[in-house]
Amino acid sequence: MTETVETQRTETYALSNTVAWIRVVRYGAIAVAFWSVALQLIAGQFIPPVMFFGVLFAAFVPFLKGERRKLALVVAILAVLALLGNLPGTVDDLSHPNSAPAFILTALVTLAAMVVLVSGVAAFRSWSPDPIRPIAIAAGGLFAMAVIVGLVAASSVDSAVPLASDTQVVAAGVEFDVSQLVVSAGENGFWLDNQDGIRHTFTIEGTDMQLDVPGLSAARADFQLEAGEYNVFCSVPGHEKMTIRLTVQD
Repeated sequence: MTETVETQRTETYALSNTVAWIRVVRYGAIAVAFWSVALQLIAGQFIPPVMFFGVLFAAFVPFLKGERRKLALVVAILAVLALLGNLPGTVDDLSHPNSAPAFILTALVTLAAMVVLVSGVAAFRSWSPDPIRPIAIAAGGLFAMAVIVGLVAASSVDSAVPLASDTQVVAAGVEFDVSQLVVSAGENGFWLDNQDGIRHTFTIEGTDMQLDVPGLSAARADFQLEAGEYNVFCSVPGHEKMTIRLTVQD
C-alpha cells in the first residue's frame, strides 16, 4: 500500500513538472509565431519559409497542454531546425543592431527558440520546474537589453541626403525599384533609400565597392567606375533577388 501511494506521488510530481515546462514551450511557440508575422511586416513582403515556421508553431499552440511530453519534444526539434535554417540571416541581423526592427525581432526569435528547445527537452524528461523562473528572467533580461541596444544603435544612424547628380535607388519590400542603370565612366554618386526595417546593401560585383544601408535610413557614396557591365546586388543573406544591371559607358 505504501509503495502504491509513493508511486502515485512520484507520478503526480512528474506530471506537475511536465505541465509546467509545456506551458513554457507554449509561450515560446507563441513568440515564434509573432516573430513570423512581424518580420514579414517590416520586410514588406511575404516570405514563405518564415510564414511556414510561423504557421507551424501557431498550429501547435492549442495542443501544448497537459502531459503531452512527446509533442513538446517535437516542437523543441522544430525550434532547432528553425534556428539552423535561419542561421545566416540570424548572424547578419544580430551583427547589425543599427537596423533596430530586424535586430530586435531576431533577438526575440532566437531567445524564444532556445527557450522552447530547453523547455521541450525538460518537459519530455519531466525535469524539476525550479529552473523555469531563472530561465524566464534571463530570457526577458536579454531581450530587454537587445531592445535597448537596437534603439540606441538606430538613433545614431543619420540618413544621407542625395546630391543632385546622384543616381538614386529605392529599396522597398526587399526589392530595388529599378532593374537597370546606365551611368558614365568615372566618379559616380549613388544614393540608396532603404524603406524596409531590415538592412540592405548596394554591392557592385567584382569590385570592393559597397554601400551599406541600415533599415529605415538612406546612405550615399561615390564610386570610381570603369566602362563595362556590372551586376549590383544586396549581399544580405536571403536577399538574392535584389539585383540591378549596371552599365557604365565611356
